[in-house]
Amino acid sequence: MKLKKLLYSSTLTLLLTTNVYAGVSVATPSPTLSKVAKSMSYASSTNNNVPVSQTAGQTSTIIDSEKLQADLVAAAEDAGLEIDTAALKLINSSDDILGGTTAITQIESNLVQIYGDDKKPTMDANTMVFKDADWKDLTKKTTSAITGQNYSSDNNFFNNCSGCQQGRSATFINLAKGEISAKIWIRSKVRTNDPTSDGTLRTAEYFSGVAGLTTFPIAGYVDATMDVDGSTDGGTFTEGQPASLVNNATTLAKPYEEGEPSGITRKMLMDKFNNGFTGAEDQVFVVAKGISDGAALSGIIAIEGASCVDACNEAQFVASVERWEQQSTLVGEKWDGTTLEID
Repeated sequence: MKLKKLLYSSTLTLLLTTNVYAGVSVATPSPTLSKVAKSMSYASSTNNNVPVSQTAGQTSTIIDSEKLQADLVAAAEDAGLEIDTAALKLINSSDDILGGTTAITQIESNLVQIYGDDKKPTMDANTMVFKDADWKDLTKKTTSAITGQNYSSDNNFFNNCSGCQQGRSATFINLAKGEISAKIWIRSKVRTNDPTSDGTLRTAEYFSGVAGLTTFPIAGYVDATMDVDGSTDGGTFTEGQPASLVNNATTLAKPYEEGEPSGITRKMLMDKFNNGFTGAEDQVFVVAKGISDGAALSGIIAIEGASCVDACNEAQFVASVERWEQQSTLVGEKWDGTTLEID
């Protein structure tokens, strides 16, 4: 539990204080936020690269994590969010920050789509940023604890060369405005059009759009595609979270709205995320999910693709699906007033 306390003590003030940035309007904090901010002895704009030991040395007091969570719950209630007591119990059920893998797999997304595609995130002194400090290597999975499924050990879709599958993310939460959004970056060397080729490197950036907050703790989920040219397209392709192309050893995950006029078919999935024949679309399936209590965020980024000939059946396609993923816990920091672009 010590790590939890250190994370809370080093980041809660970042969430609750109201430093003024040049040219930025600042929302008036609620009485709860003001009370909590007054009780804190440490404030910083440092990012999640700071070692926990260093952070511990910069604060004079380690505040009890249960009290801090109670304060966060009160702040969420002030913001009009519903408190999910079962989810709170789950994220506190282990020494892992925010419940680790168990919470990611069991807590469903609780965001609402109330904004148009042209909505921009509100970036002000109340915005918390949870970002990877650098590119992170994704790890090839033949079994994923996140999905509970098995995947191919082959490397016919993704090249398994060192550093050839990477991702990073940045999530923006503004509790005062009830908003959340995220950017996901992927660098992936894909054996485009030919499972025997060395492959080509694709670099893509995907913005989730802005969603509304309804519930605390916050749980968000997106899936998207990365095309041959690095362009991305959002949308829901399979049902269930965290998503995967695989349902079990022989069947695909249920396609989104399967059987409906506007739904996705199994053949569409098998053509879209496949490099095994001429005419296949060679697209990468991208998935991200995160759980946050406003002070920290625990999440995953994963990519999938398959390599199966045009005449293959569903079971053969499933057996060829390859998965790479990365799981991390990010400490929040105050938005520093600059745009966030990553080369």
